[in-house]
Amino acid sequence: MKPKKPSIAILALLALSLQGIFTAAGAAEAVEEAPRPQKPSNERPIILVHGILAYGQDQHLPISAWGGFGDYRQLLADEGWKIFSATMGPFSSNWDRACELFAYIRGGRTDFGASHSERHGHARYGRAYPGVHPAWSEREKVDLLCHSMGGQTARVLVQLLEEGAPEEMAAAPGDASPLFEGGHPWVLGLMTICSPHDGSTLSLAGDYGSAYMRRTLTAALAAASPLYDPRLDHWGLEQREGEGIAEYASRLETNDSWYMGEDSCYADLTPAGAAELNGWVRARPDVYYFSWGAWDTIEYEGRLIPGPTMHPMLMAGGIAIGRYVGWDGKWAMGPSWRDNDGVVNLISMNGPKLNSTDRIRPFTGTPSKGEWNYMSALPRTDHLDLLGFSAPIRYAPQGYASVEDWYRYNLRLLGTLED
Repeated sequence: MKPKKPSIAILALLALSLQGIFTAAGAAEAVEEAPRPQKPSNERPIILVHGILAYGQDQHLPISAWGGFGDYRQLLADEGWKIFSATMGPFSSNWDRACELFAYIRGGRTDFGASHSERHGHARYGRAYPGVHPAWSEREKVDLLCHSMGGQTARVLVQLLEEGAPEEMAAAPGDASPLFEGGHPWVLGLMTICSPHDGSTLSLAGDYGSAYMRRTLTAALAAASPLYDPRLDHWGLEQREGEGIAEYASRLETNDSWYMGEDSCYADLTPAGAAELNGWVRARPDVYYFSWGAWDTIEYEGRLIPGPTMHPMLMAGGIAIGRYVGWDGKWAMGPSWRDNDGVVNLISMNGPKLNSTDRIRPFTGTPSKGEWNYMSALPRTDHLDLLGFSAPIRYAPQGYASVEDWYRYNLRLLGTLED
């Protein structure tokens, strides 16, 4: 029986979340619990950076993207951590999301860049934010804790902060966002969880560009509004007052640059798109980088299939990735790409490798700057488990009492970092 296309699984994930039911190069490796830091946390804010389809604190859904029917951010904040959950466009490119993340942290109006916006055909400015850390500076740094595509977004943010964007400064002299100035080493620790640093072959296995997919996705987004905000204002695609579902869906479908264009999450999540990003986004020598991997597959008749603990909504994606080998015109994805968490290939999670010079090393308890400290790959862990959406049984990372305990470990680790 032919499996469903993984794109349907992603749509199911969105649909169920909107209903409030959103309940390594090489083979997978066993995980050993890393040494637990004991030094109390310092006062640096921790910013949670979400991935595709997800959201932060300002959405109106009855569930949290960081905790499901619970709320990890609120739990940790109540324990005294200075922790915030950012919201960026769930379908936007990493560039656009990085610009939103900058405005979210520091405050002010989102500036996507005059040159970038003209090139891709959307508005230069987006939403304004009060700022969760207005004092953000070299003396008042932050740490970034990122899930999935959020890891790519955070890397772009750090690159722009430190190196700037000369084309944006030239396109708007005297009027460009401080993000594009460069010379701002304002991030100390960056930790990624199940991030597609080299892209995901799920993007290649599904027929995302078909008319059927566009109609299905746009209909789901229109029906979900206003509970679920796709944050497409800069494309001129926010829902208008009095606009019906069918009319809104039609506008979303007609202008699909936000979905399939060069300035979209889809483009950035392919291996080719990730490799292009890796070519100009490099690990910075003054930043501590950490990465976590995860896998939930088993071998069956010479292929990898989802394990019994993988969330049912991710199984179609797990099947597709577990059987896929291919060539995207430049990069080959062989059998070593098959281990996965239902959405992202394990080989992609430890750090950038395609078109990248970044160094990756196993974490042994002493963090090092300027290279990726690979924490390990968590076994029997799918793409949603660490967000609190485990099914059908309660989940805890191997070596930890609970998901919350695992987050506490990571926050303590970030708190030990010294500039």
